[in-house]
Amino acid sequence: MRPLVPIAAIEFISPAMLGWLAAAALPWLINLWSRNRYEETPWAAIDLLLEALRHESRRLRVQNWLLLAIRTALLAALALAVAQPWWRTAGAGPISTGAVHRVVVVDCSLSMATASDGISRLERAQTRARDLIGQMASGDAISVIAWGADATDLLGRPVQDKASALTAIASIEQQDTHNLVAPALATVEAALARAREELPHVPAAEVVWLTDRAESTWSAVLATDDSAPGELAQRWSRLCEQASQAFPMPDDGVLSNVAVTDVQLDPPLAVAGAAASIAVTLSHWGGDSARDVAVELRAGNAVVDSRSIELPQAEALTVRFALDPLAPGQHAWEVRIVGVAERQDGLLRDDVRRLAADALPRVRVAVIADSPAAGDDMARALNPVGPAAPPQTPDVARFAMANFGTAPLSDYAALVLCDIATPTPHEAAVLRRYVDEGGAVWLVLGDRVDASAYNQLLGPDVGGDAALLPMKLAAASAGGPWRLDPRGYEHRIVRPFEGRERAGLAGVAVLQYMRLDPWNEGAGPAAEVALGLDNGDPLLVLGNYGHGRVALLATDPALRRRVAADSPWTNLAISPSFVPLVQRTVEWLLMRARVDQFNLLAGEAMNVPTGLSAVAKWHTPAGDFATAPPTNTAGFYYATSDQPSVGAGGATRVFAVNIDSRESDLSALGAELLAGVDEQAPTQSAPATPPSVADSAKPLSWLLLTLAFALLLGERAAVLWLGRSSA
Repeated sequence: MRPLVPIAAIEFISPAMLGWLAAAALPWLINLWSRNRYEETPWAAIDLLLEALRHESRRLRVQNWLLLAIRTALLAALALAVAQPWWRTAGAGPISTGAVHRVVVVDCSLSMATASDGISRLERAQTRARDLIGQMASGDAISVIAWGADATDLLGRPVQDKASALTAIASIEQQDTHNLVAPALATVEAALARAREELPHVPAAEVVWLTDRAESTWSAVLATDDSAPGELAQRWSRLCEQASQAFPMPDDGVLSNVAVTDVQLDPPLAVAGAAASIAVTLSHWGGDSARDVAVELRAGNAVVDSRSIELPQAEALTVRFALDPLAPGQHAWEVRIVGVAERQDGLLRDDVRRLAADALPRVRVAVIADSPAAGDDMARALNPVGPAAPPQTPDVARFAMANFGTAPLSDYAALVLCDIATPTPHEAAVLRRYVDEGGAVWLVLGDRVDASAYNQLLGPDVGGDAALLPMKLAAASAGGPWRLDPRGYEHRIVRPFEGRERAGLAGVAVLQYMRLDPWNEGAGPAAEVALGLDNGDPLLVLGNYGHGRVALLATDPALRRRVAADSPWTNLAISPSFVPLVQRTVEWLLMRARVDQFNLLAGEAMNVPTGLSAVAKWHTPAGDFATAPPTNTAGFYYATSDQPSVGAGGATRVFAVNIDSRESDLSALGAELLAGVDEQAPTQSAPATPPSVADSAKPLSWLLLTLAFALLLGERAAVLWLGRSSA
């Protein structure tokens, strides 16, 4: 038997609309609902009249059936028309309507606040977006994405309603955040995938990037000639295969900008009664000469100090403001550039930076060891002077691990555990809780440490908790010597040693250490390696846990050994770098709970301290909130609690939210770099043009609408004709 070969087919572009065919049953349902309901009672006198009417009722029934058929066909034709059927002969390609799904990405990061002629880049982007929406043709769809700290699809799905799209564009607000390409690519990919699922009849797609093309953001997607493309470059290339890319916003030529790019307390940990200073970094981009600027230091609404300086072209300059000894409690300062004209400073929002800090009594650190020799050198490095040390030097207490369970750990800002053999499950749980609530722990590893027990008790918890240890402990390695590798002096702890090799880290030798391996992805904190060995292994590793921090030193600096015949693991303790290295490590450990969590970059999540769990209200530059607010706007954030013991300052706690200094560099991708981006795309960067429909595929919607109109006229004519004939 020969197989059947189709010679034509009908395809529906909007098959979901076929559900409206059910409306064709309405005339029948109404007719059934409206039928007369009565009881028959025999009556001889009326039988003759009924016989005369039987012939006429058959004619009326035929007329009613005719009207029902016309009305049913009318509704069916309308339902089929809105489903957009096409007649396609065999062998014809897929149906294409010529519609375009356009994904409009509006950059609302800080650099988009740059103004020229009194109009910001964001306002220009919104105007261009409204123009694109106004140019939407019938059948086009649009998605609107706001791109700031993250990328949000404001409509949730592609829409064909211009009013909804215009409302979404109007809702986009200026942020003080830095944007990254990765979340934008993910959101755009999701929008394109949803459009392919919900609107299969819209074959063309275009992504319109309404952005200033900041080099600090977009350089990540460029694949250089001398290296393999990175993950972002590969993702960008895949996106270009799915849709054409357009960058319609012209360069406004604004490059000159001055900004306050950093404000730091020196020393970083404020101690009540101790002198301190504030180091302010000012930067200047663009322009053709140096700029004379005035810088003010404010506390509250009062100007504490001010300076007039000449800011060199394309350079950064550090200015220091001396502070009087700090009173106990919380402090907040603001540094502001004043008196710079807009034409010399394209971005005014980065001319201010803030700092919040607590001035607390002298830091107390506990050195815990099973033998005095194990902790001697660490205790000496923490406080080389003794009781006469200045206020910034830690107050060191020492006790054995046997007293760990009874010691008042909350009295100590940091714990240094030196060559502890094996913590008990109870001690491990206490350590976890201590760090989670904002404490700092430094684990110094030695020959008594049981690596497997540490990994089991302080590694990933069976209940789902992350590992307290930044890395997994492996077997001890011996046979050196190995030299220290400061990893380019990139970490904040070792940065001051750069350029001081003779008196710094270069002379340190390590004869034995414990290898550290990364945890499986997601099992532990993101580890930072501050110091390594010249064989590539990490030596000083740090990580965050809860509201606190943890450090691992993989070698034992103790010079005195439990067994006199044993050799020291390293000569670090006799190096000139040992004392500053130990003190800077403890300082870094304490910074998270005492400084970092109160000083954030715009867009970062608020890491609310444990003591602020009873916050009743947040007052922010963006308004009042009952829960932890978003930080998309720079400024001071105030948390008010019902409990008077919140923080060091009482019932109100202040946070400083600052801009990311990467946004202050207004350099944009040049024409040649942008051309390099577009060359990766197999489709044109110009707006997509509607594809033509094959001659073998014909739309049937107009035919069905014409039929529906004819049936409507026919129904009216039949009603009038039948009415006259009945009369």
